[in-house]
Amino acid sequence: MSEADPKASGQPVVWDGVARSYMPPAKLVIDPSLKLFDLRSGQVDPITFEVVRNALISANFEHGALLEKLCTSPVLLFGRDFQTSLLSADGELACMGPNLQYFGNSAARTAQWTLERRSANPGIRPGDMFFSNDAYVGSPHQNDCVLLAPVFVGNELFAWVSNIIHHMDVGGAVPKQNSGAREVWQEAPLFPSFRLVEERVPREDLLAMFIRQSRLPLMIEADMRAAIAACEATRGKIEALVGRYGAGTVGAVLAGGLDAGERMFRARLETIPDGRWSHRVYTEAAVPGDRNVYCYQINLTKTDGRLVVDNLGTDPQAGAISLTFGPFSGAVFSALTSQLAADLAGVNGGVYRCVEFDLEPGLLSSPNHPAPISYTGAAPVGACIYAAVIAVGKMISCSRDPEVRALALGPTIPHFYTNGLEFDRPGGGLELFSSLDGMFGSLGAMPGRDGVAAGGHSWIPESVAPNIENYEHQSPLLFLYRRHLDAGAEGAGRTRGGVGVEQAFIPYGAAHGRASSHMNESFPKSQGQWGGNPGSRSFFRLHRHTGIAERLAQGEVPESSEEIGGEVTPLAYKGPSEPLGPDDVIEWATPTTAGWGDPLSRDVAAVSADAARGDLLPEVASRVFGAVFAPDGTLDQDATALHRRTLRAARMGREPKRDPAPAGGPCDGLAVGDMLVLHEGRWACRCSEDLGAAAHNYKDSAILSEAPVQQLASEFISDDPGMADLMALRQWLCPGCGVRFDTELVRAGDPVLHDVFIEGL
Repeated sequence: MSEADPKASGQPVVWDGVARSYMPPAKLVIDPSLKLFDLRSGQVDPITFEVVRNALISANFEHGALLEKLCTSPVLLFGRDFQTSLLSADGELACMGPNLQYFGNSAARTAQWTLERRSANPGIRPGDMFFSNDAYVGSPHQNDCVLLAPVFVGNELFAWVSNIIHHMDVGGAVPKQNSGAREVWQEAPLFPSFRLVEERVPREDLLAMFIRQSRLPLMIEADMRAAIAACEATRGKIEALVGRYGAGTVGAVLAGGLDAGERMFRARLETIPDGRWSHRVYTEAAVPGDRNVYCYQINLTKTDGRLVVDNLGTDPQAGAISLTFGPFSGAVFSALTSQLAADLAGVNGGVYRCVEFDLEPGLLSSPNHPAPISYTGAAPVGACIYAAVIAVGKMISCSRDPEVRALALGPTIPHFYTNGLEFDRPGGGLELFSSLDGMFGSLGAMPGRDGVAAGGHSWIPESVAPNIENYEHQSPLLFLYRRHLDAGAEGAGRTRGGVGVEQAFIPYGAAHGRASSHMNESFPKSQGQWGGNPGSRSFFRLHRHTGIAERLAQGEVPESSEEIGGEVTPLAYKGPSEPLGPDDVIEWATPTTAGWGDPLSRDVAAVSADAARGDLLPEVASRVFGAVFAPDGTLDQDATALHRRTLRAARMGREPKRDPAPAGGPCDGLAVGDMLVLHEGRWACRCSEDLGAAAHNYKDSAILSEAPVQQLASEFISDDPGMADLMALRQWLCPGCGVRFDTELVRAGDPVLHDVFIEGL
């Protein structure tokens, strides 16, 4: 029996941080020589509780602000690719900052592994700091380095201060992440947790060992020393707070904050019936040259006040698109906390108490060593955040409490879109450019409002994209334009997804360069919720032989892909390094997010307002939203109603029996999503069409329309049709009124997903 399949052999699965990711046991096994402070030993009055609680949160926020002041890497300065945390003595997340949210569980897991594996030898002592970038222990990938500073009260461990920062290059076969790695040995080295600082003094031998791996040693050293200094300063703040108020009081506040978060989360879960909610997302190309499609699936099972997360339905590990438990669990927690616990101000450990993970080993989201993991931050973790956001959104959409239902967020963009360039420096060496414009993101459509154009990410609240001037100052580049994408069929819904960003730029002042990493998507990855259209594709295009230098010299600045002209080089989604010359133009986009609800249910006033602002061309408004405008530019409501009925009849293949009911509002039974109702043990549309028993998949009673996603609208036509035709769009329509309940953006031939199952109704 293969080690990859221990469950089938009846053997226990060991999640040890070596053969597989580390998953802590119910009770940590810590050497008895290390004493942990009892946080529940003190008492505190309500006023002091609030004063100390805010002091702890402020100390953690100041930790992040200090990192921003001290670090030199643009990935930290602009991308906010870091996280600061305050942990309890046993590794519970007591507070995290407003930066990368999926990093939060990485600090906790690394602290717990350190407690179990380092408490005996070399020991954990006052003044120590521990370092790790081992993804099988807890770090997202090798570039994301965890630093842990224990805080002691006397001889007892009281808490941990932690930061995680992303370094631009930490060694390995290629700069940054190796999208072509087939095993971890082809990537930068993994360092399990080791003592880097003793008695508040860095170990220069070990620090030099890590810095030596990098192609950017000066930047790495500056950022490492910044991380150590910021951790030490924040540890000093916690020690001073304990000195002022006493360990019993500060400990009681730490414990009380965790308990309060747990109570709030359980109370919101109680408004949701027991059941199971699932979502899956697809990516392409496990390594450059691969022409296959791969699936990640996340399933949430809610029973009483607990959630169990599993990954059944995910494909087996392959190529360089796996992620370990630290980032996978962080992806799930970022989806949960951003929607159900955003008001906790980062005190998220109480939420974590309510969630269990039951993972199948050997899959893309739970790989066995030595699966490569350096590419985690570019695609796998974004895909899992996206899948988790939609699965959580589906669950919230079934709440009995309208205030909880309103907390649902729209889909995120499903990868972190970026590109990497290399330029040869005169005299030797490399100039590395990593685009941070993926930080523009865009916020997906929500139940009660449209998404936000270039609105960032729900999982990086403080995401910032650099100014063009920053790029041009730091790298040999010149930008031609950067602007919002046009709104079209992509992201359409009852509420619209936010549009993304497109740009064009050229190498400038550099004779030789390479596009070392890019993401030229063959098909959209972002599926709409409850009937919304998919989002758009990201693209990366190289225009060669453009004569751009001469045109710029004559004062001509191209403002569109058509004006750039030249020969467009066909690129795979993930390909080998492409040479860059001074006559080449790079065109790149981060995509529009998906929609929420049937586009034909969009309020006519909202469509009219979109058109009046210039956000929608009349042709798009008619084709996608069924809106008809009179010659004077005003919306013709009667003609719109007739046109929408005609469009619904066309997708049903017959005339609808009745008009759709409005989305939302009161109904008899449990409202599910936009247009579904569960009442007396049966599914129904809001128009009153019966859809079968509650135990069955309502999709079995709906009209199914399935075709390659490229056929949905002209905006979805791909420049790699062979790959795009591997994906189908399934549309589930009410047999009575023709409203679109839901969609599935799915690998052709995959089974229908039973994505909503509610017990006892």
